[in-house]
Amino acid sequence: MMAYRQITQPTVMGVVNVTPDSFSEGGRFSTSTGIDHHACIEQAMEFCRQGADIIDVGGEASSFHRPGVVPVPADQQIHRVVPVINGLRKRMNESADRIGNT
Repeated sequence: MMAYRQITQPTVMGVVNVTPDSFSEGGRFSTSTGIDHHACIEQAMEFCRQGADIIDVGGEASSFHRPGVVPVPADQQIHRVVPVINGLRKRMNESADRIGNT
């Protein structure tokens, strides 16, 4: 089980939606060949430079709650987010227990 630290002060979270259909980014990280993982990593790093304490890397847009939208299978979400998480781990020199995905 993953241990969580208690947050005792205001915390800023940057959200990087690694999806082709994000309502907030309009799929801006999508290319004709898939997801631009490098652009996602750069966006997350920019959030860090701006003071984000937490980076949320999402593999499924919240639009799946709309009628007629099919949820994204877990394996596809993993395929989307793992390259970004691994890239962030390398860029930030963070251990695996500090970087996670839910």
